[in-house]
Amino acid sequence: MLANFINLKMISRSNKLPTFLKRVLTIVPMLLVVMMIVVETQLAQSAATKATQAQNGGRLFGSALATKRLMKEFKDVQESDSVRNGVFTAELVDDNIFEWHVKLYKVGPDSRLNYTLMESKRNGGVDHIKLQIKYSDDYPFSPPFVRVVYPYLAGVAMYGNGVICSQLLTEEGWASSYTIEPLILQLSATLCEGNAFVDLRYAELRFTYEEARESFEALSKKGSEDWSWPDKS
Repeated sequence: MLANFINLKMISRSNKLPTFLKRVLTIVPMLLVVMMIVVETQLAQSAATKATQAQNGGRLFGSALATKRLMKEFKDVQESDSVRNGVFTAELVDDNIFEWHVKLYKVGPDSRLNYTLMESKRNGGVDHIKLQIKYSDDYPFSPPFVRVVYPYLAGVAMYGNGVICSQLLTEEGWASSYTIEPLILQLSATLCEGNAFVDLRYAELRFTYEEARESFEALSKKGSEDWSWPDKS
């Protein structure tokens, strides 16, 4: 292509050519250079996209809609009354907008969960409940995946491996209009109403994301009778 570029320049300088043709031949080399730059840029972008997909199980790292929605929701959460009043905190995991860690400090004051959480604190244990929230690239049209990271919670509100029995976390119970702050508060209420408590006998017990996901899928297959059904009005 470089040889063609040089030949075109030499031809364009020939005095034997009409003026309009000289102008055309002057423009053509520049167009070729622009085309080369465009092609190289597209190839680089394609390679970057494939690398991102390879790092995320063959899927793009979140759609533009999901990213925009989550950025707004994270900002709203940071400015919410819940965060200002110390009910919970929220932070990104490794600056990834698709994964949050939420620390729940205040639950129903008369609940068994609150009593056992205070007992945990008195015994030198944690004073909060840590949740992991992971979003898919089709959020908000699909619910986030939520699990309890620690402490170990027992009770009818818990299915096992950190899975919370809440229908809001299922495809059937979720709606794209829902936002994260009310969801966190509803999950807190579900834990309290479901008599969840910190089981101090297993204070150091932890489950992995994969274990929690497997339990969630198993619960989903069992049917709606095993889920809590919070009022969605």
